[in-house]
Amino acid sequence: PFRDSKLTFLLKNSLGGNARTTLLINVSSRWKDLEETITALKFGARARAIKNVVKVNRKLSAEELERLLSKLKQEHDALRTH
Repeated sequence: PFRDSKLTFLLKNSLGGNARTTLLINVSSRWKDLEETITALKFGARARAIKNVVKVNRKLSAEELERLLSKLKQEHDALRTH
């Protein structure tokens, strides 16, 4: 859902991951600003539609890290044999 734009690049750490983001859209009631207002509202609608999966950050013990490493090595070996 992300597009290549300067604004998205600047917000990439806030739009994805474990961040709560508030996006304020500035609109104008002047006719000469109509196109820019519509563009801003469309961007806001697209940004609002983005759904992220929250993942709890936690520190693993040395034992848990060793088990995870062992599991990943097994998966890696299994994929290499296919």
